Amino acid sequence: MTNADQASSEFNKHIKDVGKTVENAGGGAENAAGQASEYLKGASERASELASHASEYYQQGQKAALDAVKQQPLAALGIAALIGFLFGLLIAR
Repeated sequence: MTNADQASSEFNKHIKDVGKTVENAGGGAENAAGQASEYLKGASERASELASHASEYYQQGQKAALDAVKQQPLAALGIAALIGFLFGLLIAR
């Protein structure tokens, strides 16, 4: 299970808990509870969709980075060395 899937499942759990709390809030607030429940369902679906897209973009970026390193390993090594050097300078200060 990826982090995005885990975050999505935790978010859905919290949404259900909030929906149950709103529904149990009172008899006079049944209409508001229904509206809030529908809103939370929509938000949950949208968050799940966004998490799915984020996971796909992450995997595409990871594949592109691996392909770039395979095509030009010396350039990747040089860039990594430069970043390490600059990071070392920042830590030394």
